[in-house]
Parts: sequence; C-alpha cells; structure tokens
Amino acid sequence: MDIKIGIATMVLMSLAACGGGGGVDNKGASSETEIATAAAKSAAGTIASQVTGFGVPIADLPDFAEIIPGGKVIHNMKIDTAEKLGGTVSLTSDKKPDEIVAFYKASLAKHGLRIQVENAGGQMVQMMAESEDKARSLAVMIIIDDDGNKSVNLVHSRPKV
Repeated sequence: MDIKIGIATMVLMSLAACGGGGGVDNKGASSETEIATAAAKSAAGTIASQVTGFGVPIADLPDFAEIIPGGKVIHNMKIDTAEKLGGTVSLTSDKKPDEIVAFYKASLAKHGLRIQVENAGGQMVQMMAESEDKARSLAVMIIIDDDGNKSVNLVHSRPKV
C-alpha cells in the first residue's frame, strides 16, 4: 500500500509542476494547494459516461492521454483549475514492459509531445513530455511490482479552451 501512496504523491506533485503553462505571464498558475483542493473536489464529483476496465469513466481524457490497448483503468481523477484541465489516470496492463514503453513513446510522438525527461531503473520507467508550445504535457510512469504486475500512471495537463 505504501507504494500506491508514494505514486499518488508523485502524481500530484508532477501535475503541480506542469501547471505553469508556456507563456511569460504566469499570474494564473495554480499553487500546489489549489491543485490538491481541485483534486479533492473532483474525486467527490462525477465524471462523464464512457467506461473501461473496472467501470472507471474516462470520456474526459484528452486524445494525447491514450490508454494502452487492453489496459484496465482503475482510477481517473480530474483536475480543473482556473487556466488548466488535467488529471491523473492509473491503469494495469498485461503487456510486457518494453511493449508498454514502445506504445507510449509512439503515442507521445503521434500527438506532437516531445519527451523532455526519461528515467529507467529497477522496476520503473518514467517519461515526461510536452508539446512544443508547452501548453500540453503528459507524464507516463510504468511500474512493475515484485510479482510482475504492471501499472501505468498518466498525468496530463492542457489549457482550458
């Protein structure tokens, strides 16, 4: 259970780090407290009707936060701040770790997101990518537990339109 708390903390911190946007004027950026408050409100609310995996709605995901084919979504939390929409999605996959990495690298490229940071070590792979204008971002974290189970966490952010 401790790893799940650690993952949730990292995901919220990653989303907070993505909140600044790409422009010089950053006066509307949200603080970590505002993002945490928005996350709590979102968790209490309802989400649109498209469902996958274990009955978790995912209709509100942006196109660049793709679910790997066969992935089972176990958590979807929206974040809605003054200037940004985003959230975190957790899922499991039966695919091999290298297949998961290859899928997300191809997905990032397909959606015009360039990997800025990529870390791999032990039982985790992490990729952080953003669009050229820095308006859209996606962090992908793939974790393999001691039993070989694979989980994927996506943290996405985009401007409100």
